[in-house]
Order: sequence, then C-alpha cells, then structure tokens
Amino acid sequence: RDLDSELTTSGVKVRADKAQFLFTVDDESFAERQAASWKDEAWIAAQLPDLATLLRPYQLEGIRWFEASARGAKAGLLADDMGLGKTLQAIAMVRLLDRTSPCLIVCPKSLIANWEREFERFAPSLKVLSIHGAGRKESFAAIAEHDVVITTYQLVVRDLTQHRKHNYAAVVLDEASFIRNPETAAAKALRNLKAERRFALTGTPLENGVRDLWSIYHFLMPGYLGSKDSFKDRFEKPLAAGASTPESRKVSERLRKLIRPYFLRRTKKEVLKDLPDKIEQVLWCDLSDAQSEIYRRVIEEGRAEVSDARRRSGKGGAKMTMFTVLLRLRQVCCDLRMTGVDASVLKDLSTEELSGKLSIWRERLDEIINADGKVIVFSQFVKFLHLLREELDRDKIDYCYLDGQSNDRGEQVQRFQTDAKCKVFLISLKAGGYGLNLTAADHVMLMDPWWNPAVEAQAIDRAHRLGQERVVTALRLVTRGTVEEKILKLQAHKRGLIEAALDDASPMMSGLTEEDLAEVLDV
Repeated sequence: RDLDSELTTSGVKVRADKAQFLFTVDDESFAERQAASWKDEAWIAAQLPDLATLLRPYQLEGIRWFEASARGAKAGLLADDMGLGKTLQAIAMVRLLDRTSPCLIVCPKSLIANWEREFERFAPSLKVLSIHGAGRKESFAAIAEHDVVITTYQLVVRDLTQHRKHNYAAVVLDEASFIRNPETAAAKALRNLKAERRFALTGTPLENGVRDLWSIYHFLMPGYLGSKDSFKDRFEKPLAAGASTPESRKVSERLRKLIRPYFLRRTKKEVLKDLPDKIEQVLWCDLSDAQSEIYRRVIEEGRAEVSDARRRSGKGGAKMTMFTVLLRLRQVCCDLRMTGVDASVLKDLSTEELSGKLSIWRERLDEIINADGKVIVFSQFVKFLHLLREELDRDKIDYCYLDGQSNDRGEQVQRFQTDAKCKVFLISLKAGGYGLNLTAADHVMLMDPWWNPAVEAQAIDRAHRLGQERVVTALRLVTRGTVEEKILKLQAHKRGLIEAALDDASPMMSGLTEEDLAEVLDV
C-alpha cells in the first residue's frame, strides 16, 4: 500500500508506513471491547477484600483497567493526575497477577521508602526486597525468593546483568518521565529487561513534547509508535509549531487514537469532586537598585556572548550559551549573593538591596504563620534555600528542610505533617518534585519560576492531593520586567501538553527551543 493509504477491517484501521504498521482504533468500538474485557467490580472486591472499602470509584476502575491490561496487551501507561493513588492501583495489580516470578518496581531513589511503606500497608503478605545501597550485591541471590523487587533507575544500569537473569512477571516504572530521553543509559537498560508485562506510572507523560510519550511507549511496546525518526516526521514535526490548524488537529487525533488502547488518565478535577479548590496567584516583586544595575550588566554581556556564539557556530549553535545567560539572570532576580559578584561589593548592601524578593516573601510568610497556616517553599536553587534558611534561623522560626543531599527525607516529612509548631518546609524543586505527600500545608510558594509548567504543577500537588481538606493557595514570586515575567508568559504558551494528546481542543507543544530562549532573552 502507498504511504497515505488506509484499509479498514473489523473496526480497526491499519495504516502502512514504511513497512511499519500503526494501529488506530475506532473510539466507539474500542470502548465496547475494552469494557467487555474488564472484570466486574464484585470480582475485584472478592479478590481484594481488605482494599474494597478503601478504594475510591476511580481507583477501582483503574485496577480493573490494570488487570485487563495485564491479561491482554500486557502493557499500559497509567497517567493519572498527581496525588490520585497510582501507587495503590499498581500494588493492587501486582496482587491480582497470576505469576511465577517476582515483579520489579523501578523508581527514583527518593521513593524507595515510600514503595516499601505502601506495600507493607496494602500488601503485607507479599515478600518485598529492596535492592539499593553499597551492600546490595548480597541481595541478588534472593530475588527469586521474593514477590516484589524494588530498585532505582540508576542501579538498573549498573545491575542489568543480574536483572537479566530473571524473567520478571511485570516491570513497573514509577515516575516514568525519568526515561523521557530514550538515549539515556537507564532508558536503554530498561528496554533490555526480560518481563512478561510492562507498565509505566507518571502524572506527567508529556513534559517537554510528544517525544517523551514515544520514549515511554518504546519501553512498553517497542516499535508500536514506529521508529524515532518515523515518529518525528509523522507527529513531532507537525505538532511542534503549536498552530491550531486542521492539519495539527488531524495529527493530534491520530496520535490520541494510537495511544488510547494502552493509556489511562484521570484528572483530580474529574474524579475528586470533594477536593478543595486550588488558588494560584502571582506575587509581583521588583529588583532593588543594586539588582537592576547588575541585571543590566549581565544581560548586555550575555547578548554579546550569544551573538559571538552564533557567529562561530551558526544557526542553532547558541542554545547552551543562552541557557547559561538565562541562569545568571534568574540568579540575579533571586538574590545577588547567588551571583559571581565580588563579596566586597555586596558586604555593605542591606538584605532589601540584595534581594527584592526576600521582603515580599517574609511579609507573606508572616501572614500565613500568623493565620496558623503551613507553607511549602520551593526553589530550584539550593543556594537560595540556604539564604532563606538563614532568615528563618535568625528569626527563630521552626522549619523542615530537604534538598538532594538530605538523608532524612522521611523524618522531615513526618515532622512537618505532625508537628503543629513546624510551619515551614524548605524544599529544592528537584528533591521534592516526586513522591511527597504534604497535605498538612495549605500554602505553596514557588520562589523562582521555570518554563515548564508541569514541573511546577508537580510541586504544587505535593499539598493539593488526596487527603487535603483545606483550600490550597499557590503563590509564584515573579520579578517584574525581567526574564521571570517572560518565563511566566512562556508557561502559558507551553500548557496543555497532555490535554492536547487526549483532546483536540489545543495543539501539542514542543520542549524549550532555541527560539523560546531567544524570545525570553530578546536576542
């Protein structure tokens, strides 16, 4: 058949593309067949009597989907919104499997303890083995004796030879956006595992663009979405421009139909009717005079560097230079002590002159504390968190703290959740973006914006999730007239990635491009 031809057989459209067959499914007939393959709710309740009274209706539906996928396609992507209990649904699926070998859970290092606790809570009869740390080699011989094995993305790479000795009943990737780049060592290692079934969990299947989705599906069902180059030509390029045209809607619809048989997503807005509202506000800040002067100098020098990089490398060769300039400008917007400015220049400046944000932050922080609220404070810069910590120490304000170097993650979370005196939790965005349940907080403060709204949504949803009983207020501190304000506008442009994959109301977007950076920097 030629490239653009299609044939229809029993409601399944088959499209020929360079000898790779991509299947799209008629929505109505697929829905009927899918529903017919699901076990009924009574069967699930009988198999999981201890969970039956705990499960919300949408979680029960997710478990039915998981169980049917494990029998049928033997693959699937559960992309429920953050905070809806993907871990619980996956554990229920593991319990329902008819298996003769262990299941392997792969997750970020920070979530190993969370998975251990959840298995102990929801599947206490299963034997769970965590493989991590310096002494992990002694654990390999015991894999076959356990029902579940838990390890990390980084360790799968190092321990691939040991894992390939086993044909796992299922491999489950938690926070599967970790493999959104298919060329990483972890993504390649995971594709080489032997498993009867493959599943992925993530609340953000599309962070940077549709290539993220291709990478996840390449793990789940290698070749299903075609080769990387074919996918780029058929989907990524047509959707990258983001223009809402009939052609982009047609391409988006075709991709939705391809992924839908192996994809389940529910949003909090859809299923948690009793979840309190989330209010998002911008707290506008201004540069101090000292910040303004250094900001002007940095942007002038940065534009010259970008121009020079373009001369040397041509079009497309200045992206890394732009990133570097953007980083410097963002640091100036936060606090001059984060920049490379000589300490002797800064020593006579007051706190207000060093940072226009700190006074705004403290003013709102005091309001929250005086109203008996609790607040999570996120920053992408650990050095900025250290400066905030110094402010809290000086004023004897009790707080918890977490960054990538912290070894007491569980203790810090437990204290914030239970200690009424501890009102503030300082967290680096990288360390706190995954796996934290902090429903004790009713405020979230984002100290520095970044271009990717999915990352910020993950941070906010540490508080706005299942179990929250109060309205959550998310506050973004944004410096007026700077790259931060432009990043805020860029976020609006980048929103809607996931919605576009499922609903043609908006087109898909690509990741942060050189053109995006040029617009932010005015170069």
